[in-house]
Amino acid sequence: MRGRRALAPRSEAWRLPDAHAGPDHGRANLRADAYQDLGIARRVGRDSHGCGAANFGAFTGYAELLAGDHRAAAVTLEAALAALPSPPVRPAMASILLLDLATAHAHNDPQHALGLTGQAVESLRNDWYATARDRLPALRAALGGTPYRPELEERLRSLSGLAS
Repeated sequence: MRGRRALAPRSEAWRLPDAHAGPDHGRANLRADAYQDLGIARRVGRDSHGCGAANFGAFTGYAELLAGDHRAAAVTLEAALAALPSPPVRPAMASILLLDLATAHAHNDPQHALGLTGQAVESLRNDWYATARDRLPALRAALGGTPYRPELEERLRSLSGLAS
């Protein structure tokens, strides 16, 4: 893996409780350490699109998803989706959140995951975002052993012309 930084031992520090701070404050600090270890630059507060909380939640939820904590990822990604301005400044960001949320729900509620995927696909048809292509393998793998996989492929097929 040339060019990639190796993860430091505390890269999963965000999963540990913090005895010295409240649950939200301590968890946020630990997650900030995890972002630093993962090499993810984050901005807290308002960014150029006015959705800093949603961006932070999106990164947090994605990190939880990568760590295999699907329940925590689902909660975090739901909150990030709710934090987006309405309508979203960039609908593609909502699509990425929906795809990550679908992946988080695929293990416990594949039917809901498929519904979220449908919402993401509709949004991506109007505002394509290449990062969506990076999220699809994890979603396909998560729904791979379910009877919903063929329907997932049918929904994703409509994006094939956009994904080039």
